[in-house]
Amino acid sequence: MAAQRFRELFGPAEAVPLDKLVPIDKVRKAIAAPGSVQEMETKLVNGKMQRVYKNLPASTRDLFVMAARAFAHRPYVVYDLKERFTYQEIFDQSLTVAHWLKHQFGVRKGDRVGIAARNYPEFIATYWGIHLLGAVAAPINSFAEGDTLAFCVRDVSCRVVVVDAERLARLQDFIPSLFAYEVDDAFNKGTARPLEAIVVMPRDGAKRVADKDKHWLNKGDERSVYDFEQLQRAHREAALKQGVPKVQISPEDNATILFTSGTTGMPKGVLSTQRQSLSSLFLAGFSFAFTFARRGKTPPGPAEDKDQSSQLLMVPLMHTTGIHSGLTSTTAAGNRINILSAYSVDAVGKCIESERVSTILGIGFMLREIINSKYDVSSLAVFSHGGSSSAKELPAEMAARNSDSVMGSGYGLTEVNGVAAGIAGDDYFHRPTSCGQPPVAVDLMVVDPDNFVEVPRGEVGELWIKSPGTAKCYWNRPQATAEAFLPDGWFRSGDLAKIDEEGFVYIVDRAKDIIVRGGENISCAQVENAVYRHPDVLDCAVVSIPDKRLGERVAAVCVPRDPSKELPSEKSIIEAAKKALPKYAVPEYVWVRKEPLERNPSGKVLKPIVRQAVRQRAQEQGWTPPDPSKGRPSKM
Repeated sequence: MAAQRFRELFGPAEAVPLDKLVPIDKVRKAIAAPGSVQEMETKLVNGKMQRVYKNLPASTRDLFVMAARAFAHRPYVVYDLKERFTYQEIFDQSLTVAHWLKHQFGVRKGDRVGIAARNYPEFIATYWGIHLLGAVAAPINSFAEGDTLAFCVRDVSCRVVVVDAERLARLQDFIPSLFAYEVDDAFNKGTARPLEAIVVMPRDGAKRVADKDKHWLNKGDERSVYDFEQLQRAHREAALKQGVPKVQISPEDNATILFTSGTTGMPKGVLSTQRQSLSSLFLAGFSFAFTFARRGKTPPGPAEDKDQSSQLLMVPLMHTTGIHSGLTSTTAAGNRINILSAYSVDAVGKCIESERVSTILGIGFMLREIINSKYDVSSLAVFSHGGSSSAKELPAEMAARNSDSVMGSGYGLTEVNGVAAGIAGDDYFHRPTSCGQPPVAVDLMVVDPDNFVEVPRGEVGELWIKSPGTAKCYWNRPQATAEAFLPDGWFRSGDLAKIDEEGFVYIVDRAKDIIVRGGENISCAQVENAVYRHPDVLDCAVVSIPDKRLGERVAAVCVPRDPSKELPSEKSIIEAAKKALPKYAVPEYVWVRKEPLERNPSGKVLKPIVRQAVRQRAQEQGWTPPDPSKGRPSKM
């Protein structure tokens, strides 16, 4: 019913000619008009006059409580087609999480609580439970290895970290140090407290761990490792009796810390307030509001129970796309969210057919695989993707397979809490290489990165963003904060872009030295450092190779210490790198050559030249990436 309602309101999905659409200026004014959902106001926030959304909830806690009460009986979370929870059931679980966080581990407003896990129901209950206390949710990249996970926990001084069994195994060697470290938290001027507990979800991959197999129960309490289910059972009655914790939370209080890889290797925590984090609601909703308005139509309002939309989330909850565009937006609308323990075409296809999914949110390559799969996707009204470049053929392929669906994409960063530009429907079909228009509350500027002068329309420069969703800072990184977050509210994205005369944004390249593989940001410096673990590698440069499926693949060019001896093998270099990298960051193409790397007079590697040479060599060799069907499904 949700797809039918969407189609009735939007009209035929077949693209309308550009000259038949409502002018862009008129559309943008209508979206932010007085009395509209996305109405704005200018007010003093953190010492600066800013444009902000007028109709946001005061806090993430308030949003969740309102949704849980309004939609209590509705289906909310469906996990792996096996487990189902209503809004009321997840709300009760979240209340219980909040109770043991507060009463057993002393978590209070402003304390950081980490989550490192796949997309599980417990992840969602924990995330909302943290916010019920006014604590700060800190989802950590679950793809990371143990040293990086431990670094993140220590870096933001987590009071408690909630993990699944896989993450516990990776952290095993670091657990003693996590509880023994001395907190040096200049950011909070000495107010931080050390880690109190690690709480383990009873999940290991797609399996639920039985009590007899919970090896962490036999560790004793000396290392403060606890079982999630035991805590839930012990605290449930008291939590439901007590209700929502009584704590005052304002829009400028801290809400989340999401991690970004950046270019220096170890992740940086991006701290956002309640207002900044919740602005993602309207930022994420802009592109479809814009798309409807371009046709002179009104987007769907709140749905009745029979029209509840079913969304399939195919990106990790630890990412801004997953937590903001996925979980938060779905919850606010009272819709159903489907999550999977791992991504595979078969798992997604079966979910779409069984649950009559109407909206999917994923990465471009995932959508392309689903569109070209054997599964019935006729229930889908909306395909939405972000996090990585996608093939320009995607709109045409979708139209050929499912002519009643609308496709959209967005561009954003962790530092701006999601969407900085979005595009969907007719504009997406006509401009498949654009990432769209900025939401009405967002200002974009393209600046020459050398002289910091704004460039004319159509010319390439660094993209700067000013948005109500722009984060507060990098946690405990004053220098990095000063370089990226400017005093007047602009954020330097590090991406090279151009904006055309109509305001559509095109991402051309990245100024930051990163590779985006299947939506995951990979630091080239981190991969290079891992390759240097090989004793016979003298010099190394890591660059990208274009890929239709994942957007980019990781390639390493290596120079041996002694070119007169036998060259190190590609396999040995990959094996050395594996020891220090998550699987998605390990080089897939390795070129060992005797010639030195191209460098400028100051000694800096000329990455564009190296990148071009690698791509040409790979093409001449007919190199193809590993067959995904022979590997394990990717984690969600």
